[in-house]
Amino acid sequence: MKMFLILSFFLMIPSQTQADALLGIYYGNQGWDMKSVRDIETWQGKKHAVVKLFTDWSPANKANLFEHQLPAVWNNGSIPIINWELYTDANTSKNILAQVAQGHHDRYLESWMRKLKRFLAGKDNLYGNQDDRRVYLQFAHEMNSDWYLWSDDPINYVKTWRYLHQKFTSQGFDASHVQWVWCVNNIDKSDAKAESYYPGDAYVDWVGINGYNWGEQGKAHHWESVEDVFEKMRQRMLKFKKPMLISEVGSSSHVNGGHSLTKKSVWIQSFFNYVQQHDIGMVIWFNEDKDSDWGIYAGKYGTAKDQQHRYYYQTYRDAIANSKLLSANANHPRLLSDENFKGVRQQSTETVNLDVVAKQNTSMIRSKSLAKTLIMPSVDTDPYVELQLHHKKNWHGGYCATAELISHAQVNDWQIELALTGPLMGVWAAQFQSKKDFRVKIWPNEWNTTLLKGERVQFEFCAQGQLKDVVIAQLQSRPFQWKSYYDLPPLQIKQTFTSIWKGGYCVEFHLKNTSQQTVRWKKLHFRFANSRLKSHWNGKFLANQNHLNIQSEAWNQDIKADQKKDLGFCADGINQILLDKVVFY
Repeated sequence: MKMFLILSFFLMIPSQTQADALLGIYYGNQGWDMKSVRDIETWQGKKHAVVKLFTDWSPANKANLFEHQLPAVWNNGSIPIINWELYTDANTSKNILAQVAQGHHDRYLESWMRKLKRFLAGKDNLYGNQDDRRVYLQFAHEMNSDWYLWSDDPINYVKTWRYLHQKFTSQGFDASHVQWVWCVNNIDKSDAKAESYYPGDAYVDWVGINGYNWGEQGKAHHWESVEDVFEKMRQRMLKFKKPMLISEVGSSSHVNGGHSLTKKSVWIQSFFNYVQQHDIGMVIWFNEDKDSDWGIYAGKYGTAKDQQHRYYYQTYRDAIANSKLLSANANHPRLLSDENFKGVRQQSTETVNLDVVAKQNTSMIRSKSLAKTLIMPSVDTDPYVELQLHHKKNWHGGYCATAELISHAQVNDWQIELALTGPLMGVWAAQFQSKKDFRVKIWPNEWNTTLLKGERVQFEFCAQGQLKDVVIAQLQSRPFQWKSYYDLPPLQIKQTFTSIWKGGYCVEFHLKNTSQQTVRWKKLHFRFANSRLKSHWNGKFLANQNHLNIQSEAWNQDIKADQKKDLGFCADGINQILLDKVVFY
């Protein structure tokens, strides 16, 4: 397959550059287990700029914070972000906000500030010179929720925040040492809106949002896109004109009846695309399977395992390889420049070519787009997938682009060959091989080998030369095929592959009684193509190399008229499952 794309363009657009974002993590038991943090940094090939920890106002945790947690994070080469929760003990007063603002906890607060200044002074114990340390201070987060003592009281919340900020300022804590982070929940759960808790521009340095995709978990939760989770609140927070961070983020893999590792992988990729598109200045992944399987490394699930048999999501590692996601600077005595620490965003004017001409034989197609992103549509597409190249950035002598693959059918794998005019500088979120004459062969990482119908995946590449001279020399895909038997009255059976990765898959079976009376099913028998069963749900699964028997549990034998039953499993091997026999009575 051949395709030739000719582009002509010149337009000056004032725009905000895709600014750097600080890479952060919540992991390693809040500064106590830094080996876990080092393990994830070794796995991902990148240090974190910030590591998040939680602490409260109890005397015991004050000692832990300053004697162990903060030094451990700093000595690992990251800046701590202190999530400072307003609990004094198990019997914290419901009026704690008012009490702090009235000075009832000044003695504790003054001791806390002295210890913080000692930590910030660095090894020489002299505050105010080049070896000083830094922290982010996130006080009383998610105040617009309904699960904290500091919720539903915006007047006292604002008073307390300002009182604390003034106390710190009077003790010499400036913006190069402490950045104040005001962080809301992505959805208002209290009677008062998030904006009513805002302390004021003079008292806030960063505005943060916490949000999670809980997946499909019964009636309580449904699958949400990245935009569903963050965009409404992000739009509201723009009015404060502060650098923005996502202070907690995670995605479950839960889908009704099981887990979809593919859906979570796509969500992870979409999240980091969202970060770049919307100029988020810091991101902190919540890497702990707490309320759900949020983890992307060493959690309950993943698309692959490392040598220590820890699960991980390859998508995450690929996404954070982006040079715009910053580690701390090991050569800087304070780990970050003042600009990066403060999240300073810069404006620039870019030269972007927006006049696109795609040529095939003698036909010419001119793009009508006047957006910042230059889109090169695929003219002669593969029958199953379509490729678009989106211009991201120019520099003197080179460019970066995003390649978006759109699936029009379910495919097992895909492959692209691009003819460039200069050396390739790098590819992210895909595998590649540089060939002769600046040609590059690109194929998927294990997490996006199989594409479902309507699914979109992206990868990025940078190269010397100009995007207008790129030729898509080859675009190939292989359609996915399997057989499913539906005509088994009165029991209708459908099978759906919910996750497919290199070397394994998950499949769901949907049983429906199409008759007007109760049917009791006993057993399903499948021909099983060289697979090894890993996990299963809602049935008794017995498997050998070539056969799979699924027997009903006592509680799900009866299927009433027009009722549905779901069951399924995950396995390593080839994703070919052929229904052989159904036994019911």
